[in-house]
Amino acid sequence: MELQLAHWITSTPIESMISIEFLGIFPTIEGVISQLVFLLPLPIAYYVLSKRGKNV
Repeated sequence: MELQLAHWITSTPIESMISIEFLGIFPTIEGVISQLVFLLPLPIAYYVLSKRGKNV
């Protein structure tokens, strides 16, 4: 969000999405993509670690 406010990266608003400020969710494409990039490895890591634990 700060980089968008400083105009270091673009800000492309999503009109159909609401802002949830206390969770840090802002309706921009850049914000949503960065949050997905951060959150996507979590279920993958959980799956890999749960499979590794069953084989031991």
